[in-house]
Amino acid sequence: MMENNVEGEENKTEEKEKAEAEKKARKVVTNKILKRMILVYVFYTLLMILFSVLRQHVEGSFGENATPARLVQLFSTMTTVFLFAGFAVYIFEVPFASFFQRSDRPVLHYGIGFLQGFVLFSVLVGINVARGTIRFEGAGSLHPLLLLLFLVGFMLQSYSEELMMRGFVQRLLLERFGLWIALFAPSIAFGLLHLGNPHISLLPVISTMFIGLAFALQTFLTGDLWMSSGLHCAWNFFMGAFYGLPVSGMAFSESAVRFSLHENGLWTGGAYGMEASLLATVVIVLFTAMLFLRFMRSGAYRSYLEPGSNERLLRYVGVATKEMKTTSDNAADDIA
Repeated sequence: MMENNVEGEENKTEEKEKAEAEKKARKVVTNKILKRMILVYVFYTLLMILFSVLRQHVEGSFGENATPARLVQLFSTMTTVFLFAGFAVYIFEVPFASFFQRSDRPVLHYGIGFLQGFVLFSVLVGINVARGTIRFEGAGSLHPLLLLLFLVGFMLQSYSEELMMRGFVQRLLLERFGLWIALFAPSIAFGLLHLGNPHISLLPVISTMFIGLAFALQTFLTGDLWMSSGLHCAWNFFMGAFYGLPVSGMAFSESAVRFSLHENGLWTGGAYGMEASLLATVVIVLFTAMLFLRFMRSGAYRSYLEPGSNERLLRYVGVATKEMKTTSDNAADDIA
């Protein structure tokens, strides 16, 4: 009887020591992650301040809608790429390729997406020209080199948004909550993020949610961000820098060609841009529906529903567990 009591006391002591060691190890790992988060945040804040000062100076010198101001705005999106790359790779030790970066044909996927964006928006412009709600005014004043800079800027801007919404948020939700939450939640959030844009209304929020869903479906269909990034880039680039129409409420003072609006209602979207038009919403919904049907009929969705099909994104959990075990073992040895 006494032996059993002694063994019970020893087991309780061992469990208590193990719990204390795990608590100590968890604190070590938490402090390490916290320090890295602070460091990344400091660098990110400094970059944001730098671009903010530069943008204010440029806007004060040239005007808010001037070409230099728009270029600074586009290139400042690299801060978002830095934040999420730093957040993933440095803080949590997650391979950057985990964010839908792996692809055997990135150039092809990007090219297909870019072509889709060009065709979709050009169809909208063509319909409006045919109706007389938009009138072609001739060649624009934007220099070809500046047009190329805009293309690079929109490539950065679109990629950074795709990395944030599809690469990180969608990937994390896929692992944590499964396919359907990962498909719809970031798309809804993507539309709501545009609520702060100038001249916003309900219709562009809805159309942006659906185009976000199209981006999500392309990401799941291809397994990478490149096709959605290409579509996103072409949509914004041809809308603003090429055709000279407002992009999500932001006007462009120069463009490759010039169009004038002759109707500010449901056909053209007015000051917000084509995304606020009923026509664009219908086209986007139809395009998204086609992608969804392909997603379901091809059976691609099944690969994201199979048990164990999702690789662990937050690999730091495994790294942290390993470090905690090592620290716990050391602590236990010290106690012993």
